[in-house]
Amino acid sequence: MKLTLFEKGRVMANACTESDNAVQFVSNFVKGYRIEAAIYCSVKRAYDKQLQEWLQAHTTKAICFDEKTLLPITIGYRTPHTLGYDRIAAAVGAQSLFPQQNILIIDAGTAITYDLLSADGTFAGGNIAPGADLRLQSLHEHTGRLPLVETEGDTPLLGYDTTTAFGLTARHSLRNRGLHRGMHQTLRPTFGFLNGRGRRAFGNNDKKSYLCP
Repeated sequence: MKLTLFEKGRVMANACTESDNAVQFVSNFVKGYRIEAAIYCSVKRAYDKQLQEWLQAHTTKAICFDEKTLLPITIGYRTPHTLGYDRIAAAVGAQSLFPQQNILIIDAGTAITYDLLSADGTFAGGNIAPGADLRLQSLHEHTGRLPLVETEGDTPLLGYDTTTAFGLTARHSLRNRGLHRGMHQTLRPTFGFLNGRGRRAFGNNDKKSYLCP
């Protein structure tokens, strides 16, 4: 679970957990704040009923984000019912921050998604690839002796031991960076929107990229 607290459009705090006790985690996170509104999204499409009830009881307005939620963007996906809510939410966030621009949205989490939001507010589509953790876990589980290594660490062009040998191919591979460059060259977005815990791997060294807090 990931949480972000906003006040007047500014990020005040954020946190994440793998705990099953969502209500307790949210309650502790917002302690000391008066929460006026909340929006809750689940990519598993199965909402926590206890959390819904808690949000409704402790906020003026609580929204469970789903296919019925009104959006400020248009979904151009051929199968909108299969489109992840997280991808839609990222597109809405990108559009609200940078309206009327072609935006390449990269969300680097369990999976890495690359989506294009056009200047007229249309979600045009995108691509999905395995994230860094998934790559490393797969190599460990489907080979005999390769260790499970962390996503953070040295990434030399040529690995000097088994751990660093995972560097460019498994952590944040050249394939991902190549896809990133290819989409920029082909679709020519005017802005890049980088999200997810692996977002820093893509960098934000230019004024045309926004790195989410």
